[in-house]
Amino acid sequence: MGKRQDYIKYDKKKNTFIQDNFSELQDVGKFIKRDFLGKRYCFFYLEKGKPMAKLFFKMDKKNLQHLCGIKYELGAAKFFDHLIKNTLAYDKILYDPLWAEAKIKVLRYFPQLFTLESIVYVGASWNKLYCRDSLSTKKDCLIIALTKENGYLVPESTHNTHWSRKNNFKRRGTIRAIACCNNQKKISNDNPVILCKRSGFKFSAVQLKQLFQ
Repeated sequence: MGKRQDYIKYDKKKNTFIQDNFSELQDVGKFIKRDFLGKRYCFFYLEKGKPMAKLFFKMDKKNLQHLCGIKYELGAAKFFDHLIKNTLAYDKILYDPLWAEAKIKVLRYFPQLFTLESIVYVGASWNKLYCRDSLSTKKDCLIIALTKENGYLVPESTHNTHWSRKNNFKRRGTIRAIACCNNQKKISNDNPVILCKRSGFKFSAVQLKQLFQ
């Protein structure tokens, strides 16, 4: 995002934004581990004057590192594991000097993206980054750009609108319902479910199962 700069070494004596926001960032990691690993989601949303559309979403351990604007020299999955276990090797962290602090500070609002109050933006752009779809919290303080991967949208980048204004966010969709399906084959009760929905939303169990096949 913005003017490209090389990642630089994180110095615990000079930089404190990871330590200062560690508890909130760890909570986000725990939220992802509990609610997203091994699962797929579908957001049903409406743009004004258009039929209902669907946004298919999933994420794994490796996505969180990039959302923070850092690179962990031990690997993206290790960053996730070490964050959860409180064993981060700070001398193995490289960070984007333009955006890492802004991203980490706003990621505490990540769970708010997965409620009926969240917003879908279609064809949005900011700081020269274009994304076909993005998810935003109700007050727009956190926006997550999404990119397509194996038929699903996955998190690509974090935008903190308190640090830089959003622009070209014209197509806006309101969430009508959120559905979830478990990918883990060992779980027998793996039928998809509607997690939350607005009044008047209807979608049968048969339709829902076909949707995730």
